[in-house]
This record gives sequence, structure tokens and C-alpha cells, in this order.
Amino acid sequence: AYVGIIQKKDNHVLLIKRINTDWASNFWNFPGGLLEESETVLNAAIREAQEEIGVVLNPSEMKLIHVLHVKKSETNTKDILGFYFLAEKWQQTPVNNEPHKHSEI
Repeated sequence: AYVGIIQKKDNHVLLIKRINTDWASNFWNFPGGLLEESETVLNAAIREAQEEIGVVLNPSEMKLIHVLHVKKSETNTKDILGFYFLAEKWQQTPVNNEPHKHSEI
């Protein structure tokens, strides 16, 4: 499973442009990533937001808004479930913490 974080403020959402990755390389996407062993989807979203864009999310202010089943295909190496969380509040200013994986934010 993976998580995506939709950060929304004033009718704008934050996107990152992925590079050098197996998932959506050279495309704009939401911050996020794969769950680690024994991690909940909510904890994964909080961790990924911190790792990728340096923001701190409060779990009580996040909402699960979409679940997506991605089927194995020519562009996807396996079936996987995605859990998308909406965050309208966070601490810190988003930055590109992983320039080796994201060309723009």
C-alpha cells in the first residue's frame, strides 16, 4: 500500500514533480510513498510528508478522502492500494527535501 498527501490551502494544492523514481517519474504528483513494515496508513502519511517536504501534520486534522486500486499494467509493476489524505493545516513551510527524487515543488 501507499499513501498520498493532498495539502490544500486557499484552493491550491501542493504537488511535486517526481524524477528518477519507479512511480510517476517526470509527472506531477502528491507527496507520499510506500508504507513501511508495521506502519499504519496515517502514520505513513505523516512520515512521508515530513521526509519529502518537511512539514509536520497533525493526525487529528487529516481526513482519508480517497482509496485507489492501481492494477498491474505496462506502467505499474504490481497491484497496489493507495490511500489519499487531505491536510488543510500543517506546520513548517513545504520544501523539497529530496531533490534526487523531485525536480520541483
